[in-house]
Amino acid sequence: MRETLTNQKFQAFIRKLLLLLILFYSGNQSIAQCWEKIEKRAWHAFAIQEDGKLLSWGLNQQGQLGIGTTIDRLEPIQINCALGEQKILK
Repeated sequence: MRETLTNQKFQAFIRKLLLLLILFYSGNQSIAQCWEKIEKRAWHAFAIQEDGKLLSWGLNQQGQLGIGTTIDRLEPIQINCALGEQKILK
């Protein structure tokens, strides 16, 4: 039992470490997207594109990305508004 718990903690740590590395190095890659603003948190990030679309990526165990699931995302995914597509106002 204790060995399983230690293994789970180690796997969770590795997942977080890999995600952190991806978040920091993703800014250095050209992925043909124009960002207006990016906000990083401990294990996830949010961005507003120049066209006003809101995107998020990172750990999503508690649904904090706002995409309607708890699946972690390593690449930006658009957050759809409940009232249809709307631009984010500054």
